[in-house]
Amino acid sequence: MSHRDYVLLAFDKLFSAPQLKNKTLLDVGCRGNAMKGKLEERGVIWTGLDISPQGGADKGDMCAMPYTDKKFDIIFACHSLEHVETPLTALREFKRVMKDDGVMFIATPNPCEHQITKGDPDHIFVMNVMQMEKWLEYVKINKIGCYLQTEGVPREQDYNVITVGRKPKEKE
Repeated sequence: MSHRDYVLLAFDKLFSAPQLKNKTLLDVGCRGNAMKGKLEERGVIWTGLDISPQGGADKGDMCAMPYTDKKFDIIFACHSLEHVETPLTALREFKRVMKDDGVMFIATPNPCEHQITKGDPDHIFVMNVMQMEKWLEYVKINKIGCYLQTEGVPREQDYNVITVGRKPKEKE
């Protein structure tokens, strides 16, 4: 199984297909459309965004997205946040394009020795659970959950930090 498959296991624990039916989902840092089919099978209306898109995704930077405010129900970022120099700026952008009461689902690599010393050379950050919780609090996203995904994942280097938050409804 790939890291994407493990991420989908965590995603499926949070959302059932009826909950996802016709929800708009932005797949941030999707590169191509590797997750498109798997996410659409779950009922979402998929949009992909990447700085170097392939396979039908939109071109754009997660720190300055080309979308209107409150466009998406779900922000999905699978192994992409660790690639940006300013993750707090990216999280603010996630919040901006997310509908009120929308959900962000973020998966980042486990902060183990393998990821730090031998992981992708373009990983700028290796986040841990405490850091992700602090960042959610800082950008005022309500934490639903933040944990190290180990269940069913055989190797430590394949563990993911799963972070899920909900955008609070704006006061009228």
